[in-house]
Amino acid sequence: MHAVPFVGFAELLRHAEVGGGFGQCRGETAPTGALLLGVQTSSAPAPPPTGTTSAGILSVLVCFACEAFLPDPTSLLAEVGNIDEMMLLIAPGEQDQTDLLRRVAVLRCRIANFRMGLYLKEKLLQELIAPSMRASFVAKAPGAVQAYKETLDKVRQVSGRLDDTRDMLNQANLNFVCGVSMRMAQGSAMLDFKMSILNQVAAVCLPIHVVISLFGMNCRVPYIKDDYPTLTAFWVICAGFALWAIVFMSPLILDAIRGLKAPPVAPYS
Repeated sequence: MHAVPFVGFAELLRHAEVGGGFGQCRGETAPTGALLLGVQTSSAPAPPPTGTTSAGILSVLVCFACEAFLPDPTSLLAEVGNIDEMMLLIAPGEQDQTDLLRRVAVLRCRIANFRMGLYLKEKLLQELIAPSMRASFVAKAPGAVQAYKETLDKVRQVSGRLDDTRDMLNQANLNFVCGVSMRMAQGSAMLDFKMSILNQVAAVCLPIHVVISLFGMNCRVPYIKDDYPTLTAFWVICAGFALWAIVFMSPLILDAIRGLKAPPVAPYS
């Protein structure tokens, strides 16, 4: 907290003085900052200061410490937006996916660290404004509870933006997972289509294999001209096999050339 000059103290006092007072001194309203530090202000010449109160000093220091070094979620939102845009453009290769996952892990770690610090500040301020602390010197000063509440609202605003950033990152990660699942589903559908074509080809070829096996076991087909005067039976059988293959293979070849009926949303490769 003391790595930079202590400039927020004066700004916080001026903000408290402008915000209004909770008591009156000499018929005029006393400012909040003056009441927090036990100082009287009026249009008439003020008497010598009576000294600051411990509750006022503690309130100012706590508010300054909680409002100081609040993270700026603008850069995080920009980085998450960039990652969200490139999610569906990541190729299935190993290098791009590794780089993307590393970026997501770094952003998630940064958001978690910022959120933990804000959670500790919220917890401290909630304990200070609790009813059990009203009787102690911590919140006994006029305006201390109101200052704690205002600081808590500011911290919660930043916490809400960090939560929105984390939700955006989770949604981007979900888009990436959906993209990977979509590519896997497309690859699986293409493989199923190819296996279906191969099964149909095997079913078409099965009768040919059955006929050939039956001829081979039971009879001898004349396919050598020196042994038989004519090869008409052999050529008739070959023509029957060719005609069978042409009639039943043509639709399968056309389906294989056309591919899947429904084109994929995004090509796999």
